[in-house]
Amino acid sequence: MTQAALDVTTYLDHEMGKMMAAEFVRRCSLRCFAAIPVALFSGCALFVTTVPPASATNAAMRRTLDQIDLYIQATGHAPSRLADLPSLDAADPRPTDGWGRPLIYSVDSSGMIVLESRGADGEPGGDDDDADITIKQLPHESTQVADNGGRR
Repeated sequence: MTQAALDVTTYLDHEMGKMMAAEFVRRCSLRCFAAIPVALFSGCALFVTTVPPASATNAAMRRTLDQIDLYIQATGHAPSRLADLPSLDAADPRPTDGWGRPLIYSVDSSGMIVLESRGADGEPGGDDDDADITIKQLPHESTQVADNGGRR
């Protein structure tokens, strides 16, 4: 083989090596990028936590108070019952607490809107998870959490 032929062969081997290396990097990159969503999804599953029922109850109460405020703005008066509010969930039109029981709704003589949950046991009073959660609000004022066994 002549020197020119050896130079061409060396050059082609070198270029082929670069192409193979580039293809290797490309394939590895694709595999790595394809693996990232799987790894993220799997990793996220480890960090998923459930919302404590008391927190879910407070969130449901605040959403319900927002709906009541909108209802008052539209009609000029508080609803006589929660079923009068537009439903956010067609499957369960009545707002529920974190234990799946309907919220207790009332309006006192001063116009104070009161939402209550009887806690985990569903009975008045109690301690810890069994404690009642009550939120009171005058229309268009910030909410006040009361009588909730020390929870917020």
